[in-house]
Amino acid sequence: MERISLKQTLFPGLFALAVFLFFWLAYPYHVYGQEQFQLFQFSWRYWAETLAVPGGLADWCGRFLTQFFYYSAAGSLILALLLAAIQAVTAALAKSPSPLNYHDSILSMALNGGESIGSMGVDTPIAALSGEYQPLFY
Repeated sequence: MERISLKQTLFPGLFALAVFLFFWLAYPYHVYGQEQFQLFQFSWRYWAETLAVPGGLADWCGRFLTQFFYYSAAGSLILALLLAAIQAVTAALAKSPSPLNYHDSILSMALNGGESIGSMGVDTPIAALSGEYQPLFY
């Protein structure tokens, strides 16, 4: 079993504490404002309608957590825990020797000074900016 070092627990804990204090003390109106833009209903019909669309479960979970943003301390705690969890998953993926890690992409950005977008699709300019004729279909 691998020992967990102080660095592995101290820095994520300080990060979560800093996020919590920022959203609770310095930026509470953002948390409260997010809660005002949504409506969460406790009904089976709402549950079924939300799950019927792609990504519905994630949307339902997000709306469920957002209802607690009415209380700035609760909303700040939820944001801090979610961001700390994202940080932990990202750190675990960076350490793993899986094809999902992103070291090559980060190295490419560091060396080239830009994002690695070679495989993201066609990189031609839109027709309005191009001096060449571009038909609607080929």
